[in-house]
Amino acid sequence: MGTRTAADKPSADWFFDVISPYAYLQWREMDRFRRRLTVTPRPVLFAGLLNA
Repeated sequence: MGTRTAADKPSADWFFDVISPYAYLQWREMDRFRRRLTVTPRPVLFAGLLNA
């Protein structure tokens, strides 16, 4: 397999709660996803979503 460029990769938005410890754990594994995807992190406040 050849090396893929950023233009060849599919993209994904990663919505994460900025105060969640689970988001930190997933962030540490993000390199695995970035090999196949162009990942755009989108921070959100889960409490704000609940209030909406």
